[in-house]
Amino acid sequence: MLSPLDAMAGNFFRSSKNLETIKDTAVVTWGPSLERWLLKVLLGLIGANQVNDQDGKVDISQIPVEWVEILFGYKEFPENLGVYSANFVNDKVEAGLSFQTLLLEGKINGIRAKVGSIELYLSMIPKELAFRQDHPNYDQILYHPKLYHFADRNGYVSFHWD
Repeated sequence: MLSPLDAMAGNFFRSSKNLETIKDTAVVTWGPSLERWLLKVLLGLIGANQVNDQDGKVDISQIPVEWVEILFGYKEFPENLGVYSANFVNDKVEAGLSFQTLLLEGKINGIRAKVGSIELYLSMIPKELAFRQDHPNYDQILYHPKLYHFADRNGYVSFHWD
């Protein structure tokens, strides 16, 4: 049931890597699947005892049941929860893949994925709680981003949500 998410993510990362070396690369991804895959990564890290909050290791029993129901497709992400990204991106394509858990008041609320130059934030709480409203780029943080364009490579990444 979750293997197709891994296949989609693998295709997304391989295609995104092409942005580093091949001009005129187009990467098209189904956003809801990427959203669920990021949730899978977050829950996997928690299940493997790799996530700490202010009280120490986050135990799998602390995970809201709703998150698991969303992961397995029994429920949809509630409105305004899910993938966010900044409306800006470096002109130069960067390499690499990294993850960082997101905390609010010491409690886990999501995960940040950096895929080359693209930063995606899976937030399981509303934007106004997840991101500092006094941050100078707060207004550029978008729910369900649509498109990134890399001028130096004439490439783009497109996310489809409907």
